[in-house]
Amino acid sequence: MRQVWPELEATFDWALNTSLDSLFGQYREDGETQVDALKTFLCDTQAEDGKKRLVDCYQELLPNMSKFCTGAEPEMETTRTTELLRFNTKTFHLPRFELVGCFVNQECRTSSQAAYNTSVEGSGIFDLSRFGTGAIPFDLVIPGKGRGTIRLGTRGAVIETREPQFLSFKKPLTSLKELADAIEAKFGPDCALVGKAVALIGMLAREFVFVFHEGASSYVHRSRAFHQKLAEVGCKLAVKPILRVQYSAWDALKSSSTWLQLPEPLQGPFGVEHIWAQSFARKWKSVAEEQEKVFGEAGPVAQPDRSYPLPRSNGRRFVERIGG
Repeated sequence: MRQVWPELEATFDWALNTSLDSLFGQYREDGETQVDALKTFLCDTQAEDGKKRLVDCYQELLPNMSKFCTGAEPEMETTRTTELLRFNTKTFHLPRFELVGCFVNQECRTSSQAAYNTSVEGSGIFDLSRFGTGAIPFDLVIPGKGRGTIRLGTRGAVIETREPQFLSFKKPLTSLKELADAIEAKFGPDCALVGKAVALIGMLAREFVFVFHEGASSYVHRSRAFHQKLAEVGCKLAVKPILRVQYSAWDALKSSSTWLQLPEPLQGPFGVEHIWAQSFARKWKSVAEEQEKVFGEAGPVAQPDRSYPLPRSNGRRFVERIGG
């Protein structure tokens, strides 16, 4: 935490100050009071001994932020990857690790690796060949040693941590239990087995429903393609859908009693420097339509990059399936 604190604090201050710049008059003063409360949350996560980690900070911040937004004590549990994906002889059977099994068993490893490589083609994401012979799309986090890609052979494995670590097998692996036995025997019971970006969603979706905002995670369509390819080669997994939440942030200002200081690009279209939040909520769509007409009269406009299309819905929520 001590190493990243200056950058974290600067980024947080930037976000808060940018928000304050959107408030006008007395409402800005009220906002400054709220900013002080938020800064206190962050400062309280600091530890005098300097041993706290960034993940500890985030885990403490989450319930405080929830209470700040809702005004009520949050009913939530928080965890971290090293706990959720702890891989040992007592956890290997959990559904979250079933995807790993497609790559451990010698009989389906090659086809599973090919499915992964096909799904990341053209994305800029490394295919497995870039990690070395036998690489699978999972990392092992070893306490005190670091995190590294797992490379499986017939009689052993390499964990590509900063200083590579090694496992040896008496015979080629055929099950997750055998992998868990080898890892625990060599490194203890506290290792975590973490999927790389495209694989991680499918790991956790075996047991959990992801809740993403409507544009979150550019990897999802790659993960979907990955699971479809796996299903074609006989490794179909029953994954849960993703819940997409759509926001109407500007419409929601109709319930706000605040004067806004419009940023300069919006002052011309709205014709004012300051506006009542509820008026903004009523007017913004018509103002946007007027500006679209202006753009149309000005000639062709470059379209935004839509490399990662997402399903749309007229409602506030919709589900997206990633399985085969």
